[in-house]
Amino acid sequence: LTLVNDKGERKATGSYYTPDYIVSYIVEQTLSPILDERQERFAAAMDRIAGLRRKLERTADTTTIGLLRRELDAAERQAREAFLGVTVCDPAMGSGHFLVNAVDFLTDGIIERMQAYHDGHEAVAWQWNPIQRLIERVRGEILDEMARQGIDVDAGRLDDTALLTRLVMKRCIYGVDLNPMAVELAKLSLWLHSFTIGAPLSFLDHHLRWGNSL
Repeated sequence: LTLVNDKGERKATGSYYTPDYIVSYIVEQTLSPILDERQERFAAAMDRIAGLRRKLERTADTTTIGLLRRELDAAERQAREAFLGVTVCDPAMGSGHFLVNAVDFLTDGIIERMQAYHDGHEAVAWQWNPIQRLIERVRGEILDEMARQGIDVDAGRLDDTALLTRLVMKRCIYGVDLNPMAVELAKLSLWLHSFTIGAPLSFLDHHLRWGNSL
């Protein structure tokens, strides 16, 4: 019979706990410059969207409308990808400490930057924002599915922040670890942290993987 303490086990497996303040500092220093650069892309795409929508309102020619709609689709895709195209991968994620923090930081950062844009461009309607429209679509899909199953859901529980958190997880967050138990713990951590009623998180099985990242 051999007794070992937690420290010995973690040392043997290369597993270490990183204090919260260090995690927060590293995530902020890594992601802030990326979000600032992506904010410029988002603003440029939103300016283009506003111009195209105004042209569509004044246009009656069907050929021109078709061309403008194709341009609008491309601009909306650029606006969505400006923020939701950020990829965060922790190659030694452990139980997901860094990834949980990154989800929150990205979600808050995207909300703040979208709000800043609309505050500075009051003439650009919120409903033109492709990310906001994506949030509305996800909310509608969840409510429709719950209604189909005969389950009553309080729409207030599906607020914009909760749905954007889920979108950030689905689009931006990836991780790898050599310890299979750590992978399962990371899935559980992210699932508990961003649980949204009626919205499955099965994509975590594809985003958080067991393996040797080296």
